Amino acid sequence: MPAGRAVVSVMERASGLVGWGAQWWAAHWVAVVCVGVLGGGLAAGTWAWWRRQVRQALEERVRVVLVPADGFDPSLEEIGWFADQLAQVPAAAGAVPRRAAGVRMRLFCEGGQLGYAVEGPERAAALLRTSAYADVEVGSGQEEDGGVPGIRFEGAPPLKASAGEKG
Repeated sequence: MPAGRAVVSVMERASGLVGWGAQWWAAHWVAVVCVGVLGGGLAAGTWAWWRRQVRQALEERVRVVLVPADGFDPSLEEIGWFADQLAQVPAAAGAVPRRAAGVRMRLFCEGGQLGYAVEGPERAAALLRTSAYADVEVGSGQEEDGGVPGIRFEGAPPLKASAGEKG
């Protein structure tokens, strides 16, 4: 077979495949579009569900107040044990979104006495309430409505809440 005929034969087969692809697309374009729309809808639904899980987990955080005694002087071992305890909170919380599994520590001073407020997921509340130190009083830091108080900065305007969020 001469080289020219081989090239023509390959071109005929390629045009046949292109023609077949065009025929297949003409017959199945509705199905392809439907699969794309369903996939996009599933992705959007999953994203909305996950955002709801994150928001719910953030709303259900607990706050524990730790107030040390006047003569409080922890050893390095006690400090390490408390740090290990706080590091275990995300694992103790279980299947909580990563954004809501973290621990927040706040230092405050009331009446000249230093205090710590430890916030974390509700599922790990028992671990947060376990005092690592002998000379530390553990109390509930929840407000009357049961929520964790928000952070406010003096002189800074509050952020605008997006649709559906509490302001």
